[in-house]
Amino acid sequence: MQKICKLTVLIFVFTFISLFSATGTCYAGAWTMKQGKLYDRFGINYYFANEEFDNDGDRRDFSADGEFKDFHLNNYIEFGITDSITLINSIYYKSIEKEDDNVKQETWVLVTLMWEQNSKLPRAHGYPVYTDTRQNSRL
Repeated sequence: MQKICKLTVLIFVFTFISLFSATGTCYAGAWTMKQGKLYDRFGINYYFANEEFDNDGDRRDFSADGEFKDFHLNNYIEFGITDSITLINSIYYKSIEKEDDNVKQETWVLVTLMWEQNSKLPRAHGYPVYTDTRQNSRL
């Protein structure tokens, strides 16, 4: 068993060093959309439960005829204003509700409205230079 653990650790360390020693030529930066191009991602998630797990891992109903609801809605948009400037907008909405015969708890939030501008500048020393301007506001 100890030989397997040592071998696993040795393989992990070798892989880690191999992968990250080759990153010297990699440069992170903003990507930009072509002018007039649009990327739009829309997502909805709904979760409902009226059961829970006890200490033994068995299902049981919530006490006092309870229910739990979680609703999540999000939209992410990237739009290419020019070939070198991309405008990004993200909006997230979340609603949570827990209700039983005794009490009702609910909350909702419009989490973040974010406008972001990614700009590609001329090359410096053979590599592209990027700027990333973010402006966040919570509603």
